[in-house]
Amino acid sequence: MTELRDIWKILARVLARLGKHERRNLLLAVGVIALTAMLTNALPLTLGAMVDRVTGAQAVTLRMAAPFLVAIFAIVITREGLHVLRKYLVERTCTRIEMETRVAAVNHLLKLDFTFFSDNQSG
Repeated sequence: MTELRDIWKILARVLARLGKHERRNLLLAVGVIALTAMLTNALPLTLGAMVDRVTGAQAVTLRMAAPFLVAIFAIVITREGLHVLRKYLVERTCTRIEMETRVAAVNHLLKLDFTFFSDNQSG
């Protein structure tokens, strides 16, 4: 239970440090992950329903399985599209955070006095 509390504390700190766009993109990515998980679970359920219908029939035809095959195709395509969207959101957000951090660090270094660099040589 304390681990969960620690995770929530860290999450709150991270979200507080992010900008509005980054926070929105990461929360949207979490929503996409949830949808992807649902679609991942829908795939075997749809396949199971198709098997149940086909095995209970006297004569098996493609017409019986066609709606299930279309549904399976749609689930797989949608799930993979959501994977691409999630990767895009996370990578874009991480790149943006990295860029903003780098700019802040360079701006800080440019504002330092020259004596700081002579006192703190690095190489």
